Amino acid sequence: MQILYLARKDKRAVKILGVCNSETNLSHKLMVLDIDKIFANLDENLKFNLINFSNQNKMDYDLFLQNFSSFDEFKIELSRYGYKGLPNSLNALFFTQKADVHKFKDQSTIKMVQRNSRNLDRKK
Repeated sequence: MQILYLARKDKRAVKILGVCNSETNLSHKLMVLDIDKIFANLDENLKFNLINFSNQNKMDYDLFLQNFSSFDEFKIELSRYGYKGLPNSLNALFFTQKADVHKFKDQSTIKMVQRNSRNLDRKK
């Protein structure tokens, strides 16, 4: 399962925007730079609302797309990175799709986020 989420830059909140089951297996957390190019198969009205919501929160939040095997893994991984205010359920604000909703047409629309193991070791 892939989760599209907004993570507050000061790590005080996380909002789940979408959940999808995809054949594309992401090896790293991806920072999404352009929703329109990645989520080509979404309904236009839904995509418009998603882009507007993301743009309204751009100053305080970063938009990420990441693979998780379960909602529990999502909560554990984000709490390991110091995020607070995690959602209590997997209720997405915009979409829950069983289909492959994104196609990576342009690699410039995503940015790999490397995990910093040094920061994880300090929190233990």
